[in-house]
Parts: sequence; structure tokens; C-alpha cells
Amino acid sequence: MSPATWKRRRVTIRSFYDWAVDEAKLLARRPYYRRPNGRDVLSWGATAALDVRQLTYEQWRFLDHVGLRGLLPDGTADPSFRSAHTLRDSAAGNLSITTGLRLREFRALLDIEVGPPRRDGTAKKVELQAIAKFGLPRTVEVQDATLRDIDWYRRTERAATVRRASKSLWRRREEFFVVDDVNMRQMKLRGVDHGRRRTWSVKAMDAELRARTMIEGEHGLEPMALFVGRHGRMLTSQRWEQVFLDAHARTLRIIEERDLELEMPRQVRIHDLRHTFADYMLELLTELLRKQDAEEYARSGRVPVYAADHQSRNPFLTVMGLLGHRRPESTMRYLTYKKNSNLLVAQAIKEWNDQDSTYAELALRHGGRWNG
Repeated sequence: MSPATWKRRRVTIRSFYDWAVDEAKLLARRPYYRRPNGRDVLSWGATAALDVRQLTYEQWRFLDHVGLRGLLPDGTADPSFRSAHTLRDSAAGNLSITTGLRLREFRALLDIEVGPPRRDGTAKKVELQAIAKFGLPRTVEVQDATLRDIDWYRRTERAATVRRASKSLWRRREEFFVVDDVNMRQMKLRGVDHGRRRTWSVKAMDAELRARTMIEGEHGLEPMALFVGRHGRMLTSQRWEQVFLDAHARTLRIIEERDLELEMPRQVRIHDLRHTFADYMLELLTELLRKQDAEEYARSGRVPVYAADHQSRNPFLTVMGLLGHRRPESTMRYLTYKKNSNLLVAQAIKEWNDQDSTYAELALRHGGRWNG
């Protein structure tokens, strides 16, 4: 459990015992004590630091196919696996690991923000603001392969879930922001929220509003959220964490039962997908910069030395922007990890690119802009 998660749960525990002891008088005292320094034992004693954990391609593929999709290691269906949301869970995981989106960001996306795959196979740019951490605006690129995964989920699992939930949602329509006008060019929604006409820019909508945003469909109200649960509502962060916890537990069980050689991490969190994206993009962009400098030196006998060059052609700053970090120190931790495990990351990058060109293509696009 991360320090941030424990901090939230600690507040809940304290609130419960404050009520049980001080108000309801159910207990004579709290069942935990304070240390000599005045801090109670529920306090997180460790120094908060970024635990960088990245997955190899083989580990991610196993987690995706076996853990999230419920397949067996040979790719066949597992009759014992019980889930009606395998495509949703897999699509969300692939979206996070190929974009660096945080859980709070990808869970709150609206369907219209991502959209279907483009005919020319180019990436879709998604503008984030209100759902991003600290509200820092940034643009995320969703690549064609990920768009196709999402579209398959959209046309199958999501369509079935939305249809089943539409009548129930209609009966609760007074609770929702019901959209009747979608402006795709300006990415604005107009509709009725608690009896009042409202207009919202999509990027300015927070997660709570997005979870209540519906549109009238053929069978009733339909959620505009991209990833929805069986009741047609946006999933909570806690539910997503449980999905990945269960998926990881399944991979460990299958590996043990079938005596497989693959080693999975002892723990896998959704945030590890973001770490994987950051580690690999930093490595690829660094290698691309070295290649560009070598080519420039061979051509002209010089390498870029001006401050403007270092600002515009800086892998560190590029990754910082991709991740939406507010402080350089947050991204600097990935540099420290890269320094301590450079060979490991390089080997993992080669393995990943041999199987999937997602990271390489994204790095080339950003590296190409350095020369523009």
C-alpha cells in the first residue's frame, strides 16, 4: 500500500474512532496508542519516496492477457474465469501504459475525448486539465493500436453495458447532467443539470461532473464516460485498484500452478504502468538525442551547445511534459532510477521494441519535433 493510500484510509479510521469514543460512547478509548513523540501508530513513518517499478514487455503481456483478459498462457479461453469486462480492463491498462496517464485521469475520460481510430492511423490528441493532477493542462497522444483496443471495447462490452443500464439511469435522470448538444469542434457540452441550462468545456469538467454526465440514447440515458461498470456508471479509483490487484493475483497463481519460468513482481500497482511509460520514454528519447547529435557532428563537425537547443531538445523536459509533472524533482527521480539500472532498462527497451513499436513511434514523433 502506498503512503498516499494509507493516509486516506488513516483519516477514515481516525474519524470512525473519534465518533465511536467521543460521540456514540461505544468504546472507552481508541484501540491504538500514541508514541512518545505524540504521533499515533497509524502515522506513516517512512519517508515518502518514489518507488520506481517498471514492467518488461513479457510481464505486461502476461498481466494483460492472463490477468486482465482471463486467458490461459497458451492464449485460449479459461472457462473458470468470471468477468464481463475483460476488454474494458485490458483497454484501460493499455491506455495507461502507452500514454503515462494517471488512474485519476484515464478513469474519468469521456468517450468523445478519445473517439474511434483515425483512417490514416495517426494518434489522437486528448487535452487534459480539470482531471489532471493539480489541474495542470497537458496534451496526451493516444496511438492507433490503443485506439483500436478501445474501439473494440466500445462496440462490444461497453455497448452491451450501456444498453442494459439505460432504463435504470433514465429513472434517476434528475441526478445527472443530461447533455442535449455536443459540439465536437469546440469540445463543449450543453445540457440540463438540476433544472438549469449549463455549458461546459470538456477539459474543464472535473471527475465528479463527468461521472454524472449522461446523454439521451435510443433506450434511455447513456453515460458519456468511456470506462463504465455494470450499472453504467464511471468506476471509482478503488474499484480500478481492485481490478488490477485481482489480475496480479491471478498471474501469480497461474505461474505457480503451471510452473512457468516467468517472474512477476511481488506487487503490481496501476501506477507502475505510468512508471513503465516514463522509464522507457526517457531511455528512448535519450538514445534518439545521442543519435541526432552524432549525425549532426558527422555532418557539420559540431553539436548543439546553445541554451535554446538544450531547452527544446531535452529528453528530461519532454518526459516531464508528457507526465504532467509540476516540479522537476518528480521527473528527476526517474533519472536517478535510470542511472542505477541503465543496463536493465536498455535490455527491457530492446525486448519491448522487438515485440511492440508503440514507444519507439511516440519517441520518434517527439524527437522529430526537436528538429522542427
